[in-house]
Amino acid sequence: MKLTKISAAVLTVCLGSTAAMAAQDVYTKGVEVTATRVTRDLMDVPMSVGVVGEKEIAKKGTALVGRLVEDVPGVQLTTNGMPGQQYVKIRGEDVDRTVILIDGQRLFEQKSMIGTPILVDPSSIERIEVIKGPASVLYGSDAIGGVINIITKKGGDKPLQGSIGLSYDGSADGFSQNASVYGSYNGWNYRLSGSNSDYKNFNAPDGVTMRGDSDFDTHSLSGFLSYDFTEDLTMGVTADWYKGNYNTPFPVGDEDTYNDFFVKIKPWERKKLGFFADAKNLNDYWARLRFDVYVQDTSKKMQNFISPNMSPAPMVMTVNNFTDNTNQNIGVSVQTEWQLGENNYLIAGTGIQTDDLDGSTNTYQNMTIMGRPYSNSASFTDIEASQNTYYAFLSNETILPADLTATYGVRFTSVKTSLDKYNVIGGRAYDIGSDTSSNTSFNFGLVWRGIEDLAVRANWGQGFRVANAEDKYYLTTMGGGTIEPNPDLDPETSNNFELGARYTGDKLDLDVAAFLSLADDYINTKTIGDMRYRYENVGKATTYGIELTASYELPYNITPYASMTWMRRQFDYGGILGETYDTGTPDFTYRAGVRYEHDFGLWTFTADTYARGATDRDEESESEGVITKTHHAGYTTANIELGALFGDKRQYSVTAAVLNIFDKEYYVNDSLPEAGVHAVVTANARF
Repeated sequence: MKLTKISAAVLTVCLGSTAAMAAQDVYTKGVEVTATRVTRDLMDVPMSVGVVGEKEIAKKGTALVGRLVEDVPGVQLTTNGMPGQQYVKIRGEDVDRTVILIDGQRLFEQKSMIGTPILVDPSSIERIEVIKGPASVLYGSDAIGGVINIITKKGGDKPLQGSIGLSYDGSADGFSQNASVYGSYNGWNYRLSGSNSDYKNFNAPDGVTMRGDSDFDTHSLSGFLSYDFTEDLTMGVTADWYKGNYNTPFPVGDEDTYNDFFVKIKPWERKKLGFFADAKNLNDYWARLRFDVYVQDTSKKMQNFISPNMSPAPMVMTVNNFTDNTNQNIGVSVQTEWQLGENNYLIAGTGIQTDDLDGSTNTYQNMTIMGRPYSNSASFTDIEASQNTYYAFLSNETILPADLTATYGVRFTSVKTSLDKYNVIGGRAYDIGSDTSSNTSFNFGLVWRGIEDLAVRANWGQGFRVANAEDKYYLTTMGGGTIEPNPDLDPETSNNFELGARYTGDKLDLDVAAFLSLADDYINTKTIGDMRYRYENVGKATTYGIELTASYELPYNITPYASMTWMRRQFDYGGILGETYDTGTPDFTYRAGVRYEHDFGLWTFTADTYARGATDRDEESESEGVITKTHHAGYTTANIELGALFGDKRQYSVTAAVLNIFDKEYYVNDSLPEAGVHAVVTANARF
């Protein structure tokens, strides 16, 4: 797969959040794409956008969506210590500053501790679009780091088609199966899909001892049905169900902190039902009218058991938390698109999104001294909270003289955050409250196409993030610590500046981007005591770096390639810690390798040998006036992937990979190591 091929993701609103309607994943020179009924070359987009296509997704053979985007420059993964769940960071920003969309419809949780989980089956994904840098004009609150838009598969091109897939992932002796039936007939388009995965205990590198269970399993069903009333009018419905069960073991290396620790989530479940109507070519000027509505429920039942290491004191304390949360999201949006003469294409949209939380937490604390009971306590908490978002936006594309194209827009957003109920028995209560925050964001981008095969781009975009109800109003005790709310939090704001160039020639593909992000009133936790934290508006965060992807096709279908991100990130905490570059962000992340492909007539052979790695990273933290610095070693892993495609349309495929060949022990987060040497085998067939 040519990593440097970038696809457009521009200017569409969907279901309570703006969607990226990017082009299909393509790898040939000069391909034009139609985004919101405008024909545009892939080179004409002023933003940094990375696309992972269906073929690459099928080869991965993983139940983890994060693994599908880990090699996109600027992307980092974290598990938060939970095998089976991966969260995405873009350009160093935390997970809760990345917007997650499924078909343009936002996933959101107000009580997730770290950010929004990606609860979707990889086998149902057609492509993933990664939009890097603040994009709040198009995507609203939280789009400071960027956006992950997951586009799912829809209908087909025949009345009856099908597919099946099987995979084995040796990182946890995991098996996955998926199947789908789909097609198009006489105006009807449909798809019905299902999947199942079962992963056993995580296989750590040799010499690393894992304590406790680390297994997980996932299950999903999805359906799509639409009808083309005319060539220009389509209506349809979508339905999704996804459920996962997860066990998180004792964190490696935390024996001095805990006597025992585990997290169990059984289940984490998402259900969604949506409707859309899409009308095109209404008159000479009115190009499109789109209406969307959806209802989505995300529920989670979690147990977190904590026993801190209190030695040399002769006491043992255990804390057992049980949480039951349900988030309901409702989104309604209307989008219109206008062709204003030959040189202007305007999109205007408005929408409402409501996010309601109904949660309860029961906490039991026991203490013994010298093996004898000393004290017992319990607290019971019921929470009802909401966050309602109202927005309107304009975005215009103008063709200018001198081979320039400008894209610019404005968005107004109003967010009301409320704590409607907070009943606490046996613990401290916080005040019920509400707050309304508003923001107006702007963006402006230019692309110059004065030389064939070359596009030079410049982009400025604004981002913002409104604190959710958890940040503002209620205490969180899960995850091995206690985080106190702060009702006085201000919204975060940021400005991103980017310069880049793309070149797509007969042999060489090259994309380079330099970026600078300046964030004010940055929301982060500050240590206020032993395992106690509080949300605060940090003075600012500054991030800058360079992203590069390149590939060159040699004779005999041999293609060396490389992708690299150099990034520096600084927090200004104020107080004792002050400014620091030790923010846990590696200076360099990279992947470099060689691909090979050869057609033998009846079948096609593919090979990919590559190294993946990151430099070391340091992280500073402050507790009760004491500054602690933690060092995390860098790493490089060796990997190989071999594949074969069969059939007259290459509709059958088998891929086998060996990853982390030298069994390297390394970490991309602070809780669990990545898997040791392991194999991944996938088989897929289309009928």
